[in-house]
Amino acid sequence: MIYENYLIHKSVEEDAEQKLKDLECDQEELFEEINPNIKEEITLIKMKIRENEMMFLVEKKAEMENFESQMQELGKEKLLYQDYIDDISKQEEKMKIKLENMNELINIKKELSMQLEMKLQKFNTRIVYIKNKEEGFKKKINQLERKIRKVSAMARMSKNEIKEVITPKKKLSCFKKQGQIKLMTPSSSISLDDTEKKTTQSTPPHKIFKKKSNLNKPASIFDFDGH
Repeated sequence: MIYENYLIHKSVEEDAEQKLKDLECDQEELFEEINPNIKEEITLIKMKIRENEMMFLVEKKAEMENFESQMQELGKEKLLYQDYIDDISKQEEKMKIKLENMNELINIKKELSMQLEMKLQKFNTRIVYIKNKEEGFKKKINQLERKIRKVSAMARMSKNEIKEVITPKKKLSCFKKQGQIKLMTPSSSISLDDTEKKTTQSTPPHKIFKKKSNLNKPASIFDFDGH
């Protein structure tokens, strides 16, 4: 805007100067004839016009230089802003990449959480299975402890008592003699009569581990409760 005003003002001055020159050529002869002092005044006016023109040119030149410096500063600022805009664009691209990586990490975390939950369920199932096995082992251990206690009790018995407990012998001798039936065993003798029942020998003092229903079958030293 300043430069345009300068050009307009300069063109107006040039037109005015040209017209003034034309008038000078026409009026010089008239001024010399009318008044010789007028020529001197015109010369002074011309000098003032030249001075004003020079001052105007100097001022406008300074303004132009200032304007050019401002344009250079604006160009520098534009470059700085452009660098700033480019930096922002690069940061935006980096943020997009980070966001994509973050979404990928979130998906991986979800997948790992699902896998961990499945493994946890399997682990809980395994714990339940192990507890059940532990209960079974405890039952077996209790059975073995009972059998060990029985074996320890038998170890404190005499050989005859162990032989009698492990391999009981039963001899049944049935015969009829004048209405009597006799049952013979190694440790007792029972006589039954039609009118009288008498026991000749009582049960031995040691503890018998086998039930009466199992006396006819051979027993193992680890099996006293029918299992």
